[in-house]
Amino acid sequence: MVCDKIIRVRAYLETLRPRQWIKNLVIFAGLVFDRQLLQLEPLLRVAAAVILFCLVSGLTYTINDILDVEADRLHPQKKNRPIASGRLSLNSARLLALVLSLFTFPAAFALSIEFGIICLVYTGLMLSYSKWLKKLILIDVMVIALGFVLRVAAGVMVIKVNYFSPWLFVLTTLLALYLGFGKRLSEIKLLENQAAGVLTLTGGKSNAEASNQLAAVRNAPLDKPLIICATGKYIGEGLGAHAGRFLYAIRRAETRAEFFRVCREHLDHDDALKLEPSETGP
Repeated sequence: MVCDKIIRVRAYLETLRPRQWIKNLVIFAGLVFDRQLLQLEPLLRVAAAVILFCLVSGLTYTINDILDVEADRLHPQKKNRPIASGRLSLNSARLLALVLSLFTFPAAFALSIEFGIICLVYTGLMLSYSKWLKKLILIDVMVIALGFVLRVAAGVMVIKVNYFSPWLFVLTTLLALYLGFGKRLSEIKLLENQAAGVLTLTGGKSNAEASNQLAAVRNAPLDKPLIICATGKYIGEGLGAHAGRFLYAIRRAETRAEFFRVCREHLDHDDALKLEPSETGP
């Protein structure tokens, strides 16, 4: 009985992703750059903001796992998460999300109205990300970057600042974009190495390497699902400076047959390609 309770508590904590809470330390940025780190009252207010934002983050992770439970079960790593693996039931996860909502948001507004609004905006943004925005190229990474900017703003809103520079928002955005794009690339590499039926088409390839990628696609079983992940300028980067027509055509391929036709036309030989397509698109 005791072991079951320990396992359940551990599943709850794992769902909240405490290892990800380190991101919320950027909330201290306003306090540090405004030279108030050694002042007790501002320090306590920002510390409270960090704790509340950790709970808000945990809430968004919980809801995200609830919404993505079926997809997570097919992922080589996410399938081990408490909800996806069944260690935490969906009803228990929903109850956890409800309790966090009822406690966190009133406490956030009690600390600062502006801080409470930021918590609501962050939650709405992350829920939109889980449902729609993560499927949009570039937008998904920008949303992640905006999440870090909101964290910095949250720390600023709970204290009275005198010297804080808006350049910190700019630097935070750039750093977050860098980390976001790096995460996306690592996820594609993970799929390439561990998931069946997944092929990656990446840039920086020679013509021979690009042809090998095409052969892998061509030899894939026709009776099984095939996922093609493309990065950079698709495999067109392997064509060097003569990728214009290829890129124009490959981005408009809507069927597997069209994809093969374009790849055979441009990758099965070393003929020079024109820099620009000869026809205009929509």
